[in-house]
Amino acid sequence: MAKESTLKNNISTPNKYRKNVLHAKLAPTCFATMLALGMIMPASAAITADTSAANQPSIHTGANGATVVDINKASEGGVSHNVYSEFNVDANGVILNNSGSSVNTQLSGNIAGNANMADGSATVILNEVRSSDPSQLNGMIEVAGQSAQVIIANPSGITCDGCGFINTNHASLTTGTATFDDNNKLTGLDVKKGQIVITGKGMDTTSSQYTDIIARSVKVNAQLKANELNIITGSNHIDTKGAAKAIAGTDNAPTLALDVSSLGSMYANKIYMKGTESGVGVNIDHANITAADTINIDANGKINNNGGNITAQNSVALKSGNDILNNKGNITSEGLINLSSANGAVDNSNGNIDGNDVYISAKQAVNNGAGNIHAVKAVSITTDSLNNTAGNINGENQVFIGSASGTKKQIPGSGLINENGKITSKGDVSIQATNLSNKNGSIDAGSTLGISANTLNNQYGSIRGGNTSTSGLTSISVKDLNNNDGSIIVKGKNSKLVISASNSLTNQNGTISGAGDAAFSGTLDNTSGSVSAGNDLVMSLSDYTSDSKSSIAGNNINMNISDNFQNAGTISSKDNISLVAGNSRNIAKLENTGNINAAGKLTIQKQGGYMDNSGTLSAANITMSATNINNSGTITAPGDIIVNGDTLNNIDHGKISAGNNISATVYTLNTEKGSVISAGKDVTTYIRKDFHNAGDIKAGEDVTISSSYKNGDNDNYGSITANKAVNITMNDSTLYNGGEINGKSGVKIYSKALSNSGNISSVGDVNLVGRSGITNMATGTITGYEVSTTGILNNAGTITETAAPVKTPTNSDTSGKKKKNISF
Repeated sequence: MAKESTLKNNISTPNKYRKNVLHAKLAPTCFATMLALGMIMPASAAITADTSAANQPSIHTGANGATVVDINKASEGGVSHNVYSEFNVDANGVILNNSGSSVNTQLSGNIAGNANMADGSATVILNEVRSSDPSQLNGMIEVAGQSAQVIIANPSGITCDGCGFINTNHASLTTGTATFDDNNKLTGLDVKKGQIVITGKGMDTTSSQYTDIIARSVKVNAQLKANELNIITGSNHIDTKGAAKAIAGTDNAPTLALDVSSLGSMYANKIYMKGTESGVGVNIDHANITAADTINIDANGKINNNGGNITAQNSVALKSGNDILNNKGNITSEGLINLSSANGAVDNSNGNIDGNDVYISAKQAVNNGAGNIHAVKAVSITTDSLNNTAGNINGENQVFIGSASGTKKQIPGSGLINENGKITSKGDVSIQATNLSNKNGSIDAGSTLGISANTLNNQYGSIRGGNTSTSGLTSISVKDLNNNDGSIIVKGKNSKLVISASNSLTNQNGTISGAGDAAFSGTLDNTSGSVSAGNDLVMSLSDYTSDSKSSIAGNNINMNISDNFQNAGTISSKDNISLVAGNSRNIAKLENTGNINAAGKLTIQKQGGYMDNSGTLSAANITMSATNINNSGTITAPGDIIVNGDTLNNIDHGKISAGNNISATVYTLNTEKGSVISAGKDVTTYIRKDFHNAGDIKAGEDVTISSSYKNGDNDNYGSITANKAVNITMNDSTLYNGGEINGKSGVKIYSKALSNSGNISSVGDVNLVGRSGITNMATGTITGYEVSTTGILNNAGTITETAAPVKTPTNSDTSGKKKKNISF
């Protein structure tokens, strides 16, 4: 092989012109023969100094065929500047002689010293290539003597096929042009064009602490191994500290800044890549990018990891001015993974992201369709739209999903789609989205769960809170919640479930359950649904509707319904129930056709409108207050029942039954035939207007009925019975009795007037007062131990005393009647 020094000395013209001469004078056959015999070195093995430049190094061949370059004297700053017309390295390698004395090398054994280094070795060896052809680096580049930074700069490009560095603390490949200040001090590199390609046998710079690849674009088709790898792409000025500032390029922008093909891979302790060119991105196609420490890729354009593996032990950071794609790819780290798309989307469809912490931020959408995002600690996703269809998002300590739009808290637009997807954490989950669709999906928090949205669709979905914690808050704040055929369950015994649906809460065939306290607000459609709380349940609703399969259960239940309440199912509590319904507009309805039962006290307060009960109300004690109460069902308590309102209608076989006392204070009391009001002790009613009884009113002890209304309409065509006394006071009204009034220990009736066509009886005394008169009609019977009347008595019926003798009362009229026991 001809020596480079001999070739150099024999060439008086620049190398590019010599090539033309060779091409003109040598016949193809002759040229091929000479090439085969080694008489001419291929371009891939040529290193030629630029004879037109001042900084020409001396080049010769050492032992073992390695090329030896005696580099130029170092400047005061320690920079040896060397200019070449071509710089190509073959398998024998190249030695950059940085020693002033003889020195042993790996490539060529012992070599003579470089006289240019007599005053000291260089710290930076700048190799500037002025050629229209890329440099071919197919072997090792060794620094002889003191270790130094080696810069190989060829604006036309560099191809590395089996290249590497020996005794080089900092290896730099670049397509930039060196820049100097007025004092000839190196100030940096101007990169305007050129590509660096890693191919074939690849590139290994692991013996160097630092490796730079600085070019307009970089293509990796083979294995690239380094310690700390720094890649900068785009048209830039790179200063001596490595900072990049964009400048104008000399040709069209490349399609990709960094392209790692399926044949390529990158392995390093640290990997840093900066792509500055607008819209020019990174492509990793089924390749491995692996770092023992950190990976940081920052590209102005799209980052596409198509089926590739990006793995770093301590952290992975991908930053893009456009989209980040991880389709069928893997991004993993034992530390932090941070994906940030400033203006685009993050697409992890069918991909895998797994780290200690995972932070994902996208100006537009995040797509995790059929993908997996997992963090040992926290997952944080901020975006304007998140698709997790059939995907999995798992932050073992925490999951946060919110908006990337400035100060907005909720993900706008389509929001979060988690259909057939899973969002889980052993710790806390926080979701803020304008719209959240969890159809057939699962949202699972071990501790605290917070959801804020305009609409939440949980149809056939599952939402779980407090699964691994005995306490914690599950809060769902929405405008509209659809839980049809879905489930919302909180398991922590001391936890709290709060659901606020300002418009509607639909729970048709759904389940909402809290093991601790629970609170709801909105309009609840609980048709065939179940709502329960292990402790207290508070419901502040505008409307409540249900059917026979509906249920509400809790320890203490407090329901406040502003408009309409329609219960056809079961509402039950282990302690007390308080039901407040209606408003001042008097248009609301409280309707119970189902069962409402409390082990403790049941309190029902209806403001305005009607309370209709055709079902069952049962509790230890019951208090009801309503404008109008219609009972055709059963109201029962082993203790007391208290009723307050305008009208009490006990109709259609309705039953009001108390083990102790019944107290009713109403304007009007109406009972129909077949209806029952019964108490184990006393029945006490205060009528402020009218009294109409066609049913049964009975007491284990006393019945007391009183009214102070003037000229009220009062009648009894049913039965009023007491094991003790019946006391009826109608101060300013007439009482018409066509039924039965019986008090075993006595009957007292005080009224403006009394008309009897029925039966008034007692084993004890009967005391009747009619200030305007007492009329005992032909069908009327009055029976008592002693019977006393006050007022004018008009008797056409039968009056019987079981005690004798008794004097005939004054003002009596007994004409036409038979006598029994006593004559009047």
